[in-house]
Amino acid sequence: MTTAVARIVWRLALCAAVSGLVWHGFGLVTLVVTAPLYGVRLAKPLLDLMRDLRHKTRAGLAPALREPHFSDAALIAHLRKETSREAGRFMHWAERTIAYPARQLRMRATSADVE
Repeated sequence: MTTAVARIVWRLALCAAVSGLVWHGFGLVTLVVTAPLYGVRLAKPLLDLMRDLRHKTRAGLAPALREPHFSDAALIAHLRKETSREAGRFMHWAERTIAYPARQLRMRATSADVE
């Protein structure tokens, strides 16, 4: 990642030097001509930096993704044991937004497998 940042800094300095030369040689109006130079010279290193950051992020998240996940049925079963009002409201919310759609998806998947 440091090489990608160094490459971006180097190319940015080079573009700034070219822009400075154009400005001093031809004036402020012709400075607009150097704008595409920034896009052409910085696009690839910025994409490389984003790719490196994505890979590092995914590598950092991989252990967290291996942690066990609980099913919607386990959540509803646990909430049914609770006696507080908040647990009851949360159970109804979880039933509507998590458990029911999950059951519908599972039913569609099994009916598609049967056909």
